[in-house]
Amino acid sequence: MDRRPYVAAGKTRRQTRTTHPAGMTRRTEDALIVGGGLAGLSCAITLAEHGLRVRVIEAAPRLGGRAGSFFEPRMGQWIDQGPHLLIGAYRHTLDLLRRCNAEHLVHWQSSLQLPLWDPQRGRFALHPSPRLPLAIALPRALAMLPGHSFASVPAMLRLRFGQAGTHETVVQWLQRVRAPHELVRDFLEPLCLAAMNEHMDTANARSFQRVLVTAFANHAHARLGWFRQPLGLCIETLAKHARSLGVCITTHTQINGVSHRAGMTVLRSQRGEEFRAPHAVATVPPWHQHRLSAPVATPASNPITNIHLWFDEQLRLPYPFIGGLGTQGQWFFDVSAQTRQRSTGSHLCVVISAFHAGNKRTLVDQACSELARIMERKKLPEPCHSRVVCVRRATVLVRPHLPPNLPTGIVDSMEHPAPGQLPATIEYAIERGKQGAERVLARCQH
Repeated sequence: MDRRPYVAAGKTRRQTRTTHPAGMTRRTEDALIVGGGLAGLSCAITLAEHGLRVRVIEAAPRLGGRAGSFFEPRMGQWIDQGPHLLIGAYRHTLDLLRRCNAEHLVHWQSSLQLPLWDPQRGRFALHPSPRLPLAIALPRALAMLPGHSFASVPAMLRLRFGQAGTHETVVQWLQRVRAPHELVRDFLEPLCLAAMNEHMDTANARSFQRVLVTAFANHAHARLGWFRQPLGLCIETLAKHARSLGVCITTHTQINGVSHRAGMTVLRSQRGEEFRAPHAVATVPPWHQHRLSAPVATPASNPITNIHLWFDEQLRLPYPFIGGLGTQGQWFFDVSAQTRQRSTGSHLCVVISAFHAGNKRTLVDQACSELARIMERKKLPEPCHSRVVCVRRATVLVRPHLPPNLPTGIVDSMEHPAPGQLPATIEYAIERGKQGAERVLARCQH
């Protein structure tokens, strides 16, 4: 299905590109935002809502960064690099969508339902009763899963109220609290990979505990949601709202130099343009920090591999998504169902966290084999098209990080989650963008 509204939005994007002779100085803004991803847009919108003149500067042709979409010419569709799941606890995300009149772009479950599939046990789902408080309903629902027992109940209490160590791994923490094997296999390990994009033997326990405590505080927090349309459309909706607040958006512009003159931060582009403002915020990925300061060590990151499959006939998963246990694919998405595509074909996607893509043919064959078993079919038809998208630096891992040595006048709002903070997610990006804006506003008051 051709996403024509988003194509039209691309025309608006091209109009934001500005070209000036080398050395020409732009008009002065109150704040410059380096990076046009979710963090940059969150920061810009927050500042503009407080009356500041803001400019977002993005090196790529389109906004969105790793959260953007791309056009798949063979299928004539805009697609995300990979599907995204949201949780109701994403309060900064929900707030930003509300402020931008974009809440309709996300579909939410009425209450948590986590479908799972296991080669031996088949399909089943974690569905805590919405009639009970989640603190009671969740352990009860876990205990009722196939192969589980009420031994999960005291373990869940220890996970909730015990303190994970700052430098402890998830494996060490789960061993210390004596989490039952089946609870780890069917619940904690899949959640760790999904939230942290890292295996339990190296993932930070303190941050994972924060995810658990935040996500399962109540039923509203625990429910899952997904975007009804490609995430690029959501990005364009945020950008449209930013423009309505007076934010200037400049794409195709890479910042290569920074100076500080007469109380102003001056950013210089690859074309020799100069952008100046009293304040600047860096929201770019940390591996681009060298463009703003001296070279630094690249932080640890992990990839995510997404296997997109298109079929001529309608193939439907029993749920819009399902988690795989004992499978190479960790999450199986019915993209056609999630985006409510009206077509005779189907688009499915298999996601593997913390995994570098290997041989494409092998990955596609394995994904089709696992999907067939989940759908209780002997074999799936041959895909009419497939694309393997490996985002090599999908997320920066939770680690102790030294504060970046940024030039005077630049506020740090880059991605470097520390132990105890949320891992690198959509919520973390929007939150750090808002925090960068709050630091600028605090400076304005002095």
